Amino acid sequence: FPYTTLFRSDHLVCDVCGKIVEFHNALIEEEQFKVAEAHNFKLSGHSLVLYGVCDSPDCQKSLGE
Repeated sequence: FPYTTLFRSDHLVCDVCGKIVEFHNALIEEEQFKVAEAHNFKLSGHSLVLYGVCDSPDCQKSLGE
């Protein structure tokens, strides 16, 4: 598959308010192909969701720090 036809979905999701931020990271894109190749896979796409707490003051308060 040409790289540009792959389904790609990378997001950050706030555990507190549910805010979702879509992002692109060239290093992650490159590494996923290396992982797939090491396991004899040809990728058709990927989905990556990272969870944490966003920078909203209300959300930061929930950390109790």
